[in-house]
Amino acid sequence: RHGNPSIRKLDTRPTLCVALTCRTFAKLALPLLFHLTEMLTFALSPTSTTLSTAPKIMSTLTSPVPTFLSSDARLYGYFVRFLSLGYLSPVSHFKQVLSCCPNVTHIVCTIVPGPLKWGPLLAQLHCLVALRINAYDSLCADDDSSALTFPTLEILFLLIQQDRAWGTISWNLPKLRRLSLLCVRSPDLTRSVDFLQRYGKTLDYFYLEAGLGPLVLAELESLCPRLTHLQVIHPLLFEPNNPKPVHRGITIIEFLDLRREELEVSGGNAPIRRVLENLHLILFPCLKQIRCPWSLRTPPPDSPEFSENIAQPERLPTWFLELVAEWERNGIELIRTDIDDLITLDSLN
Repeated sequence: RHGNPSIRKLDTRPTLCVALTCRTFAKLALPLLFHLTEMLTFALSPTSTTLSTAPKIMSTLTSPVPTFLSSDARLYGYFVRFLSLGYLSPVSHFKQVLSCCPNVTHIVCTIVPGPLKWGPLLAQLHCLVALRINAYDSLCADDDSSALTFPTLEILFLLIQQDRAWGTISWNLPKLRRLSLLCVRSPDLTRSVDFLQRYGKTLDYFYLEAGLGPLVLAELESLCPRLTHLQVIHPLLFEPNNPKPVHRGITIIEFLDLRREELEVSGGNAPIRRVLENLHLILFPCLKQIRCPWSLRTPPPDSPEFSENIAQPERLPTWFLELVAEWERNGIELIRTDIDDLITLDSLN
């Protein structure tokens, strides 16, 4: 860097905002960046139409790679593997960024209303593995029935903000393995089930939104026959009083909001007890792992409940300890996801 003027004059800071190029840590860092909820973005709001950093970003991405680096890449943009694009408004900067980064594998973006539809542009990225979209507008024009193939896409996080923000009817996702499908205002049951009918056959992971629960659970095994990992908000998504088998292939069930205090003696919860007892007996007969945050919800430090919250946890009920013992006898692990650690019966006593 210090001995080569072509590198010294580059403004590399914008590159760090949009790109991860380190091959050594890419496998670890890319999934972490992709799942972060607060991302570095180009635009700051849905109404942004200009990018103050765009000239510097484009200058960096389109700069030639010095020959002494012995790289096949001709431009710095060829190194980019991760893009956090923020609000994709119909301005040329975004199209230029995408065209300069043909090897990008992970993209996080928000689609806002506008004449330009981003589905066809994203489909041209033939190295794309993971796509996280916050959609306020359709990804394809309503009258566009041309097929869009994402040949390498394995992970799709699709957050539908409005009823018309779909535009996925002609997508082809031959390698899709992991799907999170959320509808903000109200679940569109018809489109959601249709989406699963077309793309669920290859899934091994699925996040099931609560509003879709009753309808999708009844057909989950036929919609997603290869599914092994199901993630839901809470155990009460499953019917506690009339349990029925859900899926014989699922080995991992993950609850995003099941914590210890719901199971403690003073806050006994009979419906949760029935669901947890039925997990491996009825709902998921091949179950091998149960995942949940487990840690106590921490109130703000200035609240009266804070000092109580950090006190010694209450005793867990006997029924839950007996259930954990039964899980252990059947080779079922209980994992707390906040620290990715195994919860054993010995650790609870």
